[in-house]
Amino acid sequence: SNGLCFNSDTAAANALSDYEEGIFTPTLVGFSSISYTARSGRYTKIGNLVNFQIYLLIASATGSAAHCMIGSLPFTSSNTGNSNGGAYKFYDNGFMENSGNYSTKVDASWYIPTNNTNVQAYKNSNGSGIYGNDTSLGNGATNKYLLVQGSYVVD
Repeated sequence: SNGLCFNSDTAAANALSDYEEGIFTPTLVGFSSISYTARSGRYTKIGNLVNFQIYLLIASATGSAAHCMIGSLPFTSSNTGNSNGGAYKFYDNGFMENSGNYSTKVDASWYIPTNNTNVQAYKNSNGSGIYGNDTSLGNGATNKYLLVQGSYVVD
């Protein structure tokens, strides 16, 4: 067996193949200018499954009429149909909406299409994309966090 096995198990079918851990630098897309205070990404890849965490603290940004995405994932997602990935936001401080009112942007879906290196933001209410200039950050808010975690399949 070429992979990592557990305890005294030596069966090749039970081995972990292609185990890798690493870091990457995520980029925020959908903004014409951006200034980061901190940004980092961590991933673990086991076989064809990539799990990741992204930490972004953005000092300021100018929104544009382009899809809000977190780019520069460490691997390109699978090009196989019906193998899309996704993520969830586990913390922000008004990145999407800081008016204090409920907004369909606040509970955005974070989706990774096939053959892609971006986590894309969509409204759950109607599936439309969220643009940088739709967010509070893109409209002058400063010092906004965006922390997400997710997984996707690679070829």
